[in-house]
Amino acid sequence: MSRKLPFNSFFNTMVTYSHAIYIDESGNGAPVPGIQSYWVSVAVAIPFSENEILEISTKSILRRFFRPGERELKGKHMPNRLLDGTSIDQAIHEIGDLLVKVKAVVWVAGVRQNPNPPINQIPSKLVVKDIARKSILEGINDYLNTGTHSPNHFLIIWDISDEQELEDFSRNVATFRHARTQVLPNPRLAHAILGGLSHDWNGLQIADIIAHCALHRMGLQSSLPDANPIKAKSFERYLEQKCRLVQTGRPVD
Repeated sequence: MSRKLPFNSFFNTMVTYSHAIYIDESGNGAPVPGIQSYWVSVAVAIPFSENEILEISTKSILRRFFRPGERELKGKHMPNRLLDGTSIDQAIHEIGDLLVKVKAVVWVAGVRQNPNPPINQIPSKLVVKDIARKSILEGINDYLNTGTHSPNHFLIIWDISDEQELEDFSRNVATFRHARTQVLPNPRLAHAILGGLSHDWNGLQIADIIAHCALHRMGLQSSLPDANPIKAKSFERYLEQKCRLVQTGRPVD
């Protein structure tokens, strides 16, 4: 199933959207010694035709692993809000299986701010965010350039809970040019963002879990003491092979 929506009123044309791309991010990209020095951006493309399976499976994972009253899947709620007798490893295993079930394509970009910037240089959190987001957009663009799912379009859905981040991400999308070719994005990537709140969008919840666990995975790889080894190992075991790791850059000054 795909969705036909008005796309370009200037040309008065209609296009068909086959996939939603759910974007979520984790970390802070700050010049600090721990995992918050990383900024992780994640994009999860899921066909609209898989929405029913996505919704049923997400609610099932929430019901079977999280305590009553939890409204959504959240990486930071593990393990404190997991049901007794369940584990992070089990929950992430189910998320990994769900990615396969809904035919998801996942891109992950992690960039670390230099925790020890040069003297007299103010580190820019914006630079770290821009690099990660641009890497994600380049990965999506390269995927669409292969002609996959042509002529259908992909629609970006981003969590609007943080107004400032939405403003910055909107700028990243609007000004995006591919680093290698300097050309505009593939025209099948919608140049607009549909905002949503994660408790309403199952795909955003899945993206949240992936971004959160990827943050701990990258932190563990960098031997950062506050990385959760269980979350890191669960990402490595159940999610990493299902992701396209488009950027794992060195610290940015």
